[in-house]
Amino acid sequence: KLRISVTHPAGTPVDEVAVFIDGRRVCDTQPCVLDDAAAGPKTIKVVALDGASVISNKTELGAGRNVGVELTIPAEDLRQGVRVMGAQPGLQVFVDDTLSNAAQLIALEPGQHRVRFEADHYRPIEHIVQVAPGQVVPLGPVMLQVHKVSLQVEVDPAASAVQLFAGKQKLHSWRGAKTIELTAGDYRLVAASSGRRTLVKPLKITTTRDWERIRLQLPIAAPRPAPDVFEFTSEPDM
Repeated sequence: KLRISVTHPAGTPVDEVAVFIDGRRVCDTQPCVLDDAAAGPKTIKVVALDGASVISNKTELGAGRNVGVELTIPAEDLRQGVRVMGAQPGLQVFVDDTLSNAAQLIALEPGQHRVRFEADHYRPIEHIVQVAPGQVVPLGPVMLQVHKVSLQVEVDPAASAVQLFAGKQKLHSWRGAKTIELTAGDYRLVAASSGRRTLVKPLKITTTRDWERIRLQLPIAAPRPAPDVFEFTSEPDM
């Protein structure tokens, strides 16, 4: 039986590591315990989560013996920070209001930090993290919720028929006032009522506010001209 543990110089365990024995990856966490390890010489390599620390060790495993291998990350290799796990496309990460690269370890000084996740058309989220010396704090997977804006539509006359379009696609139709939720984008409202001119209103929804209000007032339709009337004072010639 072979047991491999990895710690920081202060003695605290390393959160996540990859453990290789004779070139074969055998564990993704530690302590790494192998009950069926064959006897003989073993080459052990441990790679820390951030990839900055690689520790190698050679040991001899005797038949029927329990061997414990304790490895310590060198002090000069210590790195700390946060790592974003499983980020959605287009995600931006701001650490203490500074844009950072979400694809790699974000190295930070020990202490408290504010991490904010943003993406176009999504609601941002924020975390306060405490980073200890030599600690990599995993965050994620990060999946933001779509930012929807509440649109309040009022119409005059109150019973007007309203249709909402995105491009050529009709999304909703109703009569009277209504509140609907929309994502950011370009839309078109069309309102109609008897005796009124049809009103077409372009609409642009942004995520700068959580709600919008719009009032559609349909203009009175111009009266149709009366048809010409002819009066005959005598019978027309036949």
